[in-house]
Amino acid sequence: MNSIAIINKHFLTHRITLIRIIVGIGFVIAMALALATPVQKPDPDDWAYYYGVRNFSQGQFTVDNRTQYLQAMETGRQGNLLLQYLPIAYNKWALEKAPGYVFYLIPFQKLGLPRYGNVLLALGMVIVTFILLKRLRDEKRP
Repeated sequence: MNSIAIINKHFLTHRITLIRIIVGIGFVIAMALALATPVQKPDPDDWAYYYGVRNFSQGQFTVDNRTQYLQAMETGRQGNLLLQYLPIAYNKWALEKAPGYVFYLIPFQKLGLPRYGNVLLALGMVIVTFILLKRLRDEKRP
């Protein structure tokens, strides 16, 4: 190998390490933000997702009047409103939100770790960031 090839190989190895460090720091920051901040539900959407995950994890895709009333009262005691449960039939209420995120969080709710769903999403962000930075590094420059 000539000296230029050795220098290029060393430089690329150094850049890969730098990319890994940047991505690792990003993951640690994202995880810290997801777990260190206290649980806050300032918007009605937050409450709807909270009850949606809780109800869906118990196999309740719809709730009855009593359950909806109790959940709305609990939300009201916290100073907010539960607006996203809509009546669909007599004594039946359903979540108006698309259930994708709710279904995603069910395994974490069952494990008692609902906030770790956000950590997994942050990990996905880290992987995508790493792939994009690696591609950027490998692009041919004119």
